[in-house]
Amino acid sequence: MTVSSTVYILWRLFFTLPLHCGIVSLVVGIALFAAELISHLEALIHMRCITREREIRLPDAPKSMFPHVDVLIATHSEDAEFLLKTVNGCCHICEKENGFRYIKG
Repeated sequence: MTVSSTVYILWRLFFTLPLHCGIVSLVVGIALFAAELISHLEALIHMRCITREREIRLPDAPKSMFPHVDVLIATHSEDAEFLLKTVNGCCHICEKENGFRYIKG
């Protein structure tokens, strides 16, 4: 995405600005180019933040401080076989040592 975005921005800058169509067209064209440039820079920053790897540290808290979660299975005209698989998966939720729950396979 970075290469194609850079090529697109350069194309917009050098080949699509209305330089010979009057001052109003030029001002609007520059405003649109600036908006696109800002949106591409924002997308690059957002991609960098999302793809950055971080180590998540658990807080030092007793097990009783971790939240308890109830499972709600919302249904509407589902097959019984599908519901049995879902309920079975919910019944096999186990607790780990640190209080987080997982589904054992």
